[in-house]
Amino acid sequence: MAAGILFMSFDAEEMRLHLKPLSELRYFLRTYGRAGISVFLLQHLYYLLESALILFIIVFGQEAGESLFPVRRTSLIPWGGIFCALTWGMLHGLTKDWETALFSLILSAFFVLCYFAANRRMFPAYLAIALIFLL
Repeated sequence: MAAGILFMSFDAEEMRLHLKPLSELRYFLRTYGRAGISVFLLQHLYYLLESALILFIIVFGQEAGESLFPVRRTSLIPWGGIFCALTWGMLHGLTKDWETALFSLILSAFFVLCYFAANRRMFPAYLAIALIFLL
């Protein structure tokens, strides 16, 4: 989870780490004035909902991979991360640019590692994924 948070906090253009919520709040206040606080809160509500969707993609993708390939060793294959990368990650590539797609693919790997580290339990995995998004 810490690697995911560091990955999300790195600013490639300025080559430095920054605290994502503060950077977003500054940007929204600069862009929207006092309404920036509302935009900031809505953005973070969106992050919480997106975290839940990504977790569902990972959970159901993992279940599908393990049921399609029922060999005992397939439980170690991150089917959920592969499915998340192919859906959420590649759609970012189609709607944005290749850098965003690559960023999303790498994040998919962090998300499935959080799911495995949480021993496939939903709530701890959700907290880890949401923290990666929020911080």
